[in-house]
Amino acid sequence: GLEKPAYTWTLQEVCRWLKRNCPHHYPSLLELFSQHDITGRALLRLNEGKLARMGVHRESQRQELLQQLLQLRLREEAQQLSLLSRGERGRKC
Repeated sequence: GLEKPAYTWTLQEVCRWLKRNCPHHYPSLLELFSQHDITGRALLRLNEGKLARMGVHRESQRQELLQQLLQLRLREEAQQLSLLSRGERGRKC
């Protein structure tokens, strides 16, 4: 079935996503994300400034994470869009 929407993820689910998508930065990111209790809603709102304030100091690490986040947001948007269009079948503005 469909995965849960990212904004509903718990810290554990966010950490699972981190492990899958940023494996070589996972140990250091895991600690920071746990300290800051980053749930799905917070994850989707992260940007470069927030990551730096959290303690993700290496720019390469921030860039990789932001790239993965962008892909996640796009996937979420696409899922929302397909759900909306399913409900709107045949109805035009």
